[in-house]
Amino acid sequence: MVFGEPSPFITRSSALPVDGAQYGNGNYRPIAPGNAPFPLRSAISPAVSPGSPPGLSTYRAFGSAPVPNGSFPPTAVQSGGTSLATLTLSNSNTSNLTGGAFTDTLTNMSMIAGTCVGATPVSFTAGQTSLSFSGITIPASFREHAAQRFDIMLCSRRRHMSTTQQQPAAPRGPGFVSVILDVPFGLALPNGGFQVFDPIKGIAAVQIVMKEGSRAFFRNTPITGPTSFDDLKVKASEYERPRQEHDYIVTSVLADGTEKATLNIHSGADGGFAESLYYSEIHITFLEDDLSVIDRKDNSVLQRAAGILNPFLDKYRLLTEDYRVSRVSADRNFYLAVSYTSPLEADERLLTPPQLVARLSEGRAFHHLLGHGAAHILRTNSIDYLGPRPPIAGTHLHALGTFVQRAYEMPLSYDLVMQALRSLQVDRDYKLAIVHAATAVEVHVLHLLHGLLVALGKNAAEAWNTLETNPDYEGIAKRFRRLDAHTKEYCEQTGTAFTQFLGGTLHARWRDILARSRNRAVHAGIASFAWAEAAEAIGIAKESITFLDQRVPALRNYVQLSPSMASLTESAGGVLF
Repeated sequence: MVFGEPSPFITRSSALPVDGAQYGNGNYRPIAPGNAPFPLRSAISPAVSPGSPPGLSTYRAFGSAPVPNGSFPPTAVQSGGTSLATLTLSNSNTSNLTGGAFTDTLTNMSMIAGTCVGATPVSFTAGQTSLSFSGITIPASFREHAAQRFDIMLCSRRRHMSTTQQQPAAPRGPGFVSVILDVPFGLALPNGGFQVFDPIKGIAAVQIVMKEGSRAFFRNTPITGPTSFDDLKVKASEYERPRQEHDYIVTSVLADGTEKATLNIHSGADGGFAESLYYSEIHITFLEDDLSVIDRKDNSVLQRAAGILNPFLDKYRLLTEDYRVSRVSADRNFYLAVSYTSPLEADERLLTPPQLVARLSEGRAFHHLLGHGAAHILRTNSIDYLGPRPPIAGTHLHALGTFVQRAYEMPLSYDLVMQALRSLQVDRDYKLAIVHAATAVEVHVLHLLHGLLVALGKNAAEAWNTLETNPDYEGIAKRFRRLDAHTKEYCEQTGTAFTQFLGGTLHARWRDILARSRNRAVHAGIASFAWAEAAEAIGIAKESITFLDQRVPALRNYVQLSPSMASLTESAGGVLF
């Protein structure tokens, strides 16, 4: 299928424009030179020390790590101005540190000229932004003011600064919001941007960038922090069996004949797997009337972004029939969303949304400092979904031990209930959860009707023919009436008490809540339902199936569903900062 030529609505750049400005160390190309203030930064980090003893690679091997500090007087200059920078290393140990090395990455600045005494190299060239120092000796108890006493540790150079150190205020009023998501599947699209439909403003921009990462699982490797790892390991020790150490690598042959490693498998006791994982970095950029929306804690930013992205993904799935792609939501696809903002200029406030979105292709400055026009939205996971439930015991464990020895096939209606629960708790697709729940009831009604027709004298083929061709059995409403009638007839023949479904409280709940929600799901969007609605619908489906099943003991399923939904809880929620 032809999608049309993509256009670069948002241009990401790894290099700082000499004549422009960016917020912090941001990635977006600016609109015009000098239009956005940002702080002066350098990222100083210790590096491998060539003078360290064998097997020791960092300063920490000698004791307390040295502390690098930097000063940049004056701290604020006009764009194009210069500042003399001083770097100081502190040594709090009682002995000298030798063979020291560190790196300094310049952000929003570059070298004009400079010298460094007591380290290699001793000079730098104009334009450098990545600096490395080595061959350093730091005397013992060399602290904050050591630069005044030991010239050997004083490295100075002049830096070109793009603007002042003042941080921008958090923007308000109309402008663009750009939400960046890492979506765990690749799209067969060229990297670039698309103008897409926005149900709020009519038009928005979606940029797709294909990337590759990995995911891994290793046995007997705990997560950092409080954990039940040791306790579970002790409990499992008596059941352990030896595992031989073997490593396997799986390679895939690509269309051009080249090979690509896609999977590593380790069979040992502490082994596991690591596999290649393609993902898409997706930028959803849309217009907002008030940029303070990114500070709200009601998940509105992610809901707005998903409301734009999901219809785009649906259209892509329809045209490509790509089964690996699904809708996304904050509850199931990612743990972090990054939000940037860009307020409209005065002359832009008279433009239409299509005109504004078209301007994105020219490049635009976006705030990305947290609390100053940007936000991180984190989703917290829940142990309810990660860990197993409390182990079953007593009569329940005995029942399972008996059950697993029986020949048994799960009914389709039960399977649909399980799918509804998964859609509710794992996929967070509340619309599909309601559809699965409603379908489960209809399937179970059909199953019981067939069993009753056979019990009342028809053979299996005649029963199916009646259900498929007789107008009295068309539609769920008529099937409910026929089910009540046949159940009553069967109960009279067998001397069993009969309880009517039609006209009762449970029937009213099925009709007014579950059936109407399913009907609404036919034409409503995926975001039209909440967790509580879907959970209530599933509960009604389970109650209905159980009620109808128990009226006919001869047809009753060996296992009865529990109608309770009390053990299920909604997501733990998110964190905004």
